[in-house]
Amino acid sequence: MKTNCAANGSAYSTSQTFTTLVDPCNTPTNVTASSVTDVSASITWTAVSGAINYSLQYKLSSATTWNTVSSIATTSYSLSGLSASTSYDFQVKTNCSTNGSAYSTSQSFITLAPPCGTPGSPNATGITTSSATITWTGVSGASAYDLQYKPSGSNTWTTASNIASTTYNLTGLAANTTHNYQVKAKCTANSGAMTPAQNFTTLATTCGAPTNVIASGINNANATISWNAISGAQYYYIKYKKQKDKTWVTTPNFTTNTYLITGLASRTSYYVQVWVNCTTGPSYSTQIAFKTGTFTVTNKTTGSIFDQIDENAITVRAVLAPNPASSFVDVILPEDYTPNTKLMVFDMYGRMLKITNAINTKTRIDISGLAAGMYQVKIISNGKVETKSFIKQ
Repeated sequence: MKTNCAANGSAYSTSQTFTTLVDPCNTPTNVTASSVTDVSASITWTAVSGAINYSLQYKLSSATTWNTVSSIATTSYSLSGLSASTSYDFQVKTNCSTNGSAYSTSQSFITLAPPCGTPGSPNATGITTSSATITWTGVSGASAYDLQYKPSGSNTWTTASNIASTTYNLTGLAANTTHNYQVKAKCTANSGAMTPAQNFTTLATTCGAPTNVIASGINNANATISWNAISGAQYYYIKYKKQKDKTWVTTPNFTTNTYLITGLASRTSYYVQVWVNCTTGPSYSTQIAFKTGTFTVTNKTTGSIFDQIDENAITVRAVLAPNPASSFVDVILPEDYTPNTKLMVFDMYGRMLKITNAINTKTRIDISGLAAGMYQVKIISNGKVETKSFIKQ
């Protein structure tokens, strides 16, 4: 500098120097923690003009010493190796060419709880027509489990929630149906993933055994076997044999609930069974017995057809008429019958159904309440027993 006066001026002062300040290095803004897991977190911030790089500090919220990550070239950094369910503090500063900014205001985040594991070895056991038991391997730390199941053709899952054990019994399922199922664990803070879907198939409904098997229309060579029809039957067949034989004769398959057996031996006792086959396999009835005859005797006075001659009888001592019968059967005894003669009616299973005393040489027995089939009347007189058969229509 110099001084300027009215007539003259001074010399310049001695030369001095100064240096201007550098541009300020600004602190990062919008510092945020995101994508937080149980072991990691991503820290991001807005770029600062003139920044060469950035420094990040982080620590446990309970700690006093910071961990520093220097020379970060981008505006994000992924922290890893963190502890689950833990609070952390973090802050960021800008590094410029000749100076640096202050650190941003300290912020915090909490890592997630450890993930809940996936149950192992899901399995279906004890499968029936309508139920199954699902089991799996437990998950450490799990407080409960959810099980989902559905028919394989359905899009809608049914959920059994908060199962306390590693087993669950499914009931009310449809028979002969494939079902899908899957399981997941539930921990205190979160839930695990569902297991891959597994499947099982419930059993098919089995056929019941044929019931009310009746032999009727019996003569010296033929017998008609009938029974109650079975729902779901694919076909039937009959096995029969002489009572003294060991080998059964099997008929061809058929679909009706009645069958005529032909070519039988006369005056011979037979056993017969009815078999039914369904999708689950065969079932069979209790065997019944019947006996073929030889010929019939006709009452010349009334024209009634009497019972077949008993194979051990020499003469006809008692006869039953009518035979076949529908509402009653008359027991006709010889003139020399004794007053204490007893008449007993049995079914083909040997169960006694009626008992009465003979009234005279002709005693009527009411059979209107009996089911159709073959029955026997035992006549007991003076210690002798005679058995006669009749057919109830």
